[in-house]
Order: sequence, then structure tokens, then C-alpha cells
Amino acid sequence: MANPKVQIIAINSKKEWLRIEGTVSLCKDQTFAKEFLARSPFLGDKYAEMGMDLCLFQIDDASVERRTWELLETFDLY
Repeated sequence: MANPKVQIIAINSKKEWLRIEGTVSLCKDQTFAKEFLARSPFLGDKYAEMGMDLCLFQIDDASVERRTWELLETFDLY
């Protein structure tokens, strides 16, 4: 919570990648988190064992970037 900045990167089998950057804040409605744990007893039990709660965050002020790695494959450092 002290640093709300976040970056999420996903890469697919086509060597395309997606980067999402932004700041996060705690969602006011945590209904989905409770429903998710109720539908997944294994995770619900693990969170309970650790004395933890699942919380949902939302990404605010997000930017999204999509690229391929083609240039990286042809660039030779040596």
C-alpha cells in the first residue's frame, strides 16, 4: 500500500508481449473476492490457515503497451 505503482507483463507463444502499468487502489466492493474463495475451497482453506484475506485491487491511470520481440531476436550485442 505504501507504493501503489504496478506493472504486469504477459508473453504469449507468438513472442508478443503486453505490459500494463498504472497505480492500484483497493476495490471498495470485495464481493467477488469472497465469492472466489467460497468457490475454491483449497484456496479458501489456505488463506484461512495463514490468517490472510484475499483482497481485490483495481488498476487506475493505466497504460497498455503491446509489442513483439522480433527486433530483439535480430539485434546482436557481439
